[in-house]
Amino acid sequence: QVKLDVTLGDLTKIGKSQKYTLSVDVEGGKLVVLKKQKDSQEDWNTFTHDKIRQLIKSQRVQNKLGIVFEK
Repeated sequence: QVKLDVTLGDLTKIGKSQKYTLSVDVEGGKLVVLKKQKDSQEDWNTFTHDKIRQLIKSQRVQNKLGIVFEK
């Protein structure tokens, strides 16, 4: 899993880091963000490449990624 700091225009704003699973469809230009809920349900969102403004890789924490989405 990748720890994700997210600034989201399309999702509910998250106040702290959360654990997500990322899936990338390179040919289709899509990023799928999957979050497991406490009650064993999964919540997922799909973003196209044109909605992603910036990817920020943490230099201190290897599995931490920041993503800035277009509003």
